[in-house]
Amino acid sequence: HHDEGTYTVTTSGRALIEEMERQAQAYLATLTPIPETDLTRLADQLSEIATRTWTSPEPAVKAHQARAQRVALTGEAPLPRLDLAIYALWTARDDAHTAAWQGAGFEGPALDLLTRLWTGEAATLPDLIARIGQAQHPRDVEHGITDLEAHGYLQRDGDARTLTAQGLEIRDQIEHETDRVYFATWQPLTPDDLRWLHETLQTLIEQLPA
Repeated sequence: HHDEGTYTVTTSGRALIEEMERQAQAYLATLTPIPETDLTRLADQLSEIATRTWTSPEPAVKAHQARAQRVALTGEAPLPRLDLAIYALWTARDDAHTAAWQGAGFEGPALDLLTRLWTGEAATLPDLIARIGQAQHPRDVEHGITDLEAHGYLQRDGDARTLTAQGLEIRDQIEHETDRVYFATWQPLTPDDLRWLHETLQTLIEQLPA
């Protein structure tokens, strides 16, 4: 439904989304790509972490995790439970990262530009415009780069843009803060627990149908 520039999901649209979710869960419930005991253990452990993350004091705003909280499980089969737990943890990472870059004084578009240069995904202004074209207007990309340069985060060499020491430091700090908040609720897990999680999840991924 569209009203004065705002879109909202209608009752019939919400019903369609819920039916799609039920069908997806019903399909996942039929799959046992690894032994059910391992699936259950995975679902239990990651669900517990997701619950601790949802109830933890940090970050203060959990807008992404709220989406996962709205998903209702239709049964107790382990794979749908695991799927929801992974989704919840994915959204928790988004919330932790958002809190980190907002705390560092960035807005989303500027952080996106800095990050793409930080990861090496782009190295020049034309690269950035090509990769972000659907999300930001080319003129906004140019203004964003100019602003990052003015703050001392970027330096230029022709079309090339690289992070300064200051830019690298603040982007690294954002990542470290993201990890600190996100992994705080994982601490009760031992190294052996983490190794088992990694190996079992890797096996699960390999055994899932294409």
